[in-house]
Amino acid sequence: DNVNVFFIDAQKFLKNIDKKSLEFFLENNLFKSPKRCEQFCLGRFLVKFVLKNYYDISEPKVVVQNKKPCLEGNNSVSFSISHSNNIILAAFYKGAIGADIEFMKDRDFDRLFAYYNIEQDINSDKKEFFYNFWTKYESEIKLQKKAESSFSMHFMNDYMLSVSFSDSLNFSEIKNRLKIYEVVSPTDSIKPSELINLKLVIDSNKNENTVVAQEISTAQFDFR
Repeated sequence: DNVNVFFIDAQKFLKNIDKKSLEFFLENNLFKSPKRCEQFCLGRFLVKFVLKNYYDISEPKVVVQNKKPCLEGNNSVSFSISHSNNIILAAFYKGAIGADIEFMKDRDFDRLFAYYNIEQDINSDKKEFFYNFWTKYESEIKLQKKAESSFSMHFMNDYMLSVSFSDSLNFSEIKNRLKIYEVVSPTDSIKPSELINLKLVIDSNKNENTVVAQEISTAQFDFR
């Protein structure tokens, strides 16, 4: 019953990856922006990589239903994909889940508060307050139903992450169940690796041609 969050830092991850192999995950979609194409492919790779290697689903097929990506023919796990700037992220849970991550860039927050009719807490930082509000709002849209529980957290210094659930979970339950992993690519290969041939292995058995999911302690994150 864990809440598993896997992410890729694209800037680091792609340093030793054959970018041509990303096209395997394009799934006949077309994008005008190379950045958007890269984010989509990495998102699909990440989800299939985790479903195959972490959830033991041998041939995961991702389909879109009601504008939401989901796993075809399997109700044992749900996921939600989000990306912003260099981070591509997917959150997994047994029940309905929605996740949103945003890079916290500077904006005209007073104008945004007025436009969205947001009543700001005068004791809070404007940037943090807005991105906390916005990521929770977006995560509930991705959940596609009323959120019974949610959490927000600072993520990798410059990001805000929110996750919403259809289940009623208290804050302690969420913190105890939350596992965060960074999916990293090989760094010392002689030649760039192809994504379609890579497997998840434990650290003690890794070799130069593997992608590895490294668990990150949640103690370092600032929950909201």
